[in-house]
Amino acid sequence: MFERFGTNTRATIKAKEKRRIRQSTNSHRTSGSQRNIVSSYIADFKHDRLQEVLKKKLIDQYGIGAVKKEENYVDIKLERPTSVTFL
Repeated sequence: MFERFGTNTRATIKAKEKRRIRQSTNSHRTSGSQRNIVSSYIADFKHDRLQEVLKKKLIDQYGIGAVKKEENYVDIKLERPTSVTFL
């Protein structure tokens, strides 16, 4: 694509300056909460609960050092000696 579209150095530098790395986390809220928007509703956090269950299973199988959660907007990252898996 570089050969086809070239590069705009100024835009590239600005994009790199804006880009930030999101660190992994080990905790997430998994219980419901009330949010006020136009009307009130209960957020269920099913996705976060599923992440927690999967993370625990992967840690049991591969160890705590191999599993990262919510790093650079990836739900779960599994790092093994020969591969990296994004879930």
